[in-house]
Amino acid sequence: MLVATDFVVWNKKLTVEDKNDVGVELSSLGEISARGVEILPSIIVTQFAFKEFLKDNNLSLQIKHLLGAINHERHESLSQTASYISGLIEKGVFPKKITEPLFSSLSKLKSKEISIQAYYFQGNKLIGMN
Repeated sequence: MLVATDFVVWNKKLTVEDKNDVGVELSSLGEISARGVEILPSIIVTQFAFKEFLKDNNLSLQIKHLLGAINHERHESLSQTASYISGLIEKGVFPKKITEPLFSSLSKLKSKEISIQAYYFQGNKLIGMN
């Protein structure tokens, strides 16, 4: 089961107990792998890493204030706020406690090429991916 300091984990290490942290699909892949079925190895950057990223960049309070300032009578207010928040996140710097395990995990891959996918969850339900 994942703990708050698990910022980067291999999908093969996941169990069904991790479904609330990484979603049903990813936790099921870990279970399948544990039963001997070969799966494509992938590195999961957990919700704990994102929370740490927000904390280290002092973004939680800024985002909370921005969301509180939305004018619900103006439709463009929401899109402007969302755009501004996206910009804050894009300019954020990942702390070493996240990047070091990530690059360490990447260096263990045999492939010279990688692809990156982002999965978005609300609770344990997959709501989108890029």
